[in-house]
Amino acid sequence: MLNRIRYRILVVVGIATTLGLIATIAFYSRSQEKTLLAQNEATMLKLTDTVTAGLHSVMLAGSADIAQAFSDRLKKVPEVTEFNIMRIDGLEAFRDNKTIKDVNARRGEEQFLPREVEEVRQIMKSDNPDLARAVDLIEPVPVYNTDALGNRQLVFIAPLANQSGCYKCHGRSQKVRGVMRLSTTLASVERDILKARQESLVLFAVALIATVLGTGYMLGRVVVRPIEKVTYAMSRVSGGDLDFKVSDLSTDELGRMGASFNKMTGELRNTDRKLRGEQDKLTTVIETATEGIIVTDSSGTVVLVNPAAA
Repeated sequence: MLNRIRYRILVVVGIATTLGLIATIAFYSRSQEKTLLAQNEATMLKLTDTVTAGLHSVMLAGSADIAQAFSDRLKKVPEVTEFNIMRIDGLEAFRDNKTIKDVNARRGEEQFLPREVEEVRQIMKSDNPDLARAVDLIEPVPVYNTDALGNRQLVFIAPLANQSGCYKCHGRSQKVRGVMRLSTTLASVERDILKARQESLVLFAVALIATVLGTGYMLGRVVVRPIEKVTYAMSRVSGGDLDFKVSDLSTDELGRMGASFNKMTGELRNTDRKLRGEQDKLTTVIETATEGIIVTDSSGTVVLVNPAAA
């Protein structure tokens, strides 16, 4: 079956179409993934900006204990896997008395009471490049990484700028008073990406089947059928039917090939008629000759004996 040109063309078209669609679907899927990640990043950036603004409002009001409660509450949001407020050296804020002592010393009064229990938690290393970049740029820095369980997550490292309202307690020496670290899971985004990939595979299968069938049908009508007509005409002529012609000729190359074939068979018919006419003349001469004539072929077999010879 594969010896027929129709099926060979279908195989070639199928392979070429498959490769083209695979490249297209891969590009489309990658674009979808980038779009979904970008949309999620934009959403989380807005959340980060909102939280940052809320923290600034709380801190400017002088309610550090409320800021700590605010931080602890954010950790319980389902989409937030981790939330921390750090100093610029990566130590978690609101856990020890260092800042309280500095503020009380600067203000010259015991306005903030020290904590009875202190904790020292290193959230990020002080030389972490992402932390340093957020502090230097004074703008949120998105970081994609994987947690201990192998789940992908998006981490925003957002600096808390030292605004004019903060100078009374913290002075002007530092441009950044602290850093907020907000981690969110990418599970929902990955589900959307997986769904988009599945839809792309379905689209790929439908497009491949439709393209192969449609292309095969059109090629069959436009290319394969004219070739099969000429092939059939050749077999008829080679079997001795010199009167057979290729019909329904088009104006393209295949049509001109069929016209050339019809012209060739016409010349063969003319040559055959001429040869038959000459043969009839020769036969008449031999038959009417008064002398005996015997004609043999190359093997010596007698092929013709005129009446005189008989």
